[in-house]
Order: sequence, then C-alpha cells, then structure tokens
Amino acid sequence: MLVGQIKKILSDIETNGVDDLIMTKVNLQALDKGYQESGVESPEWIIDGINSLTREITDRNRSQLIGDLKRAKARREAASTLDEKRKKLDSEIEALEKKLA
Repeated sequence: MLVGQIKKILSDIETNGVDDLIMTKVNLQALDKGYQESGVESPEWIIDGINSLTREITDRNRSQLIGDLKRAKARREAASTLDEKRKKLDSEIEALEKKLA
C-alpha cells in the first residue's frame, strides 16, 4: 500500500470498510516500525492515523456486538417457552456481554 493510498483512506475513514481500516492500520504500523528501525522519528500523521484507526475499528466492533446482543435478546424473548432454546441464547448473551465489558 502506497503512502498516498494510506492518506486517502485516513482522510475518509467513515466510508471505508473494516477490512480496509485494518489493512491501513497494519501498513501504518509497519511504516512506523520502519522509521524507528532507521532511527528516524515517525511523522505525527502516522501516529495520529494509527490512533484514529484503532478507535474507529474498536467503535465499529462494539456497535456490531451491541447489535448482536440486541438480536440475541430478542430471539430469547421469542423463545421464552422453549427451555432448551432459552438456555442456548442465555449462553450467547453472556458471551456477548463479556466481550462488551
């Protein structure tokens, strides 16, 4: 990934998919490491980009987990008369809540 491509993605983080954000973050981290290994201070835009991408990826993952949790709770409610389904969904809800903690 070229620096121009990285900067383009950074300028419009919201419209890019998570895969692109993760790939860009990995490339920025490699670029940062290259600067460090060369004994050169990394430009501020690299550090800022890594931080911005980390926040965006975390926020999107959290939003996905919250949506998954809501759907699991809704399915649990619909299955309230079936004990086996309820127990399975309880486990799913517990796992999702742990990830969100």
